[in-house]
Amino acid sequence: MYYSKILADLKKQDRNPVNKMYLSELSLKWKNFQQLTENPASANADLAKALSKFLTVLHNRKFLYNKVKNNGFHEDSPIYSANYMNDLIAALMIRQPLTIQPGITWDFQPLNYKLAISGKNPAEIAAAPLVGSQETPPVLSLALNLDFQYRVSGKRNFTKGNFKLPFLLFFPIKNPTMADLFLLEHYAMQVKSTCHTAQVFLVCESLENCKEANFQDLNFKIFALLTESESNPYQISIQLIDKLDTAIKNVLYHSPESQLVIVKEKKKAAPAHPVPKTKTRHNRYKKK
Repeated sequence: MYYSKILADLKKQDRNPVNKMYLSELSLKWKNFQQLTENPASANADLAKALSKFLTVLHNRKFLYNKVKNNGFHEDSPIYSANYMNDLIAALMIRQPLTIQPGITWDFQPLNYKLAISGKNPAEIAAAPLVGSQETPPVLSLALNLDFQYRVSGKRNFTKGNFKLPFLLFFPIKNPTMADLFLLEHYAMQVKSTCHTAQVFLVCESLENCKEANFQDLNFKIFALLTESESNPYQISIQLIDKLDTAIKNVLYHSPESQLVIVKEKKKAAPAHPVPKTKTRHNRYKKK
């Protein structure tokens, strides 16, 4: 898992014995949540509860860097990063039947967009057309890995190519800024131009730094996980995890056209005012 690797790597690198002890303690606390993420049957409420407990422990002041004692972790340490959200997202994704189908890839990976034929002029393209694309940096994503081949009609040799078609892109950012929203809007526009059903998700703790944003005009979805709780500022919202889970399923399996048909059929089958039945007369003839 993503956050477990961070804790393990820090434990190997940090030579401070107190910090090693702290990392061991955090690893034990994290293990409770990790076990839930590895079980597809785990309920969203259990994930929220376990993650809230871990965040509460993580933000204990004893783990913060103490200049006098020269131990603890600085605020920009990877243990305080948004990487724990990767595991929460992965826990929701492993439930999806689509992820086990051939060609589907799920992880941090580069994705392709802007499929185009390269060449300086028609003569060069006709001689050896090259179908290429642009590539994103590695993104936590679900994609379809496509192998394809093509050739000029009338020629024998094929040219092979590969394309990772984006489906879902996740950007875990603790407290995004307006610059982050601008970057994600760019990603959303590019992937949607490549695959119209693709969706970009921003998963964060809060939107405190984006109060000026007009969220309704954005081409991606935002999920701020922390609830406004005075008793526990690190309480993960069960409702937000449910909404994220539903949003993932809607992108992967929802069909707007079939949904419209169902709605229309229901309206026809159940009119607002039932039409009263008219009595019909039946002519009965006796056989002579």
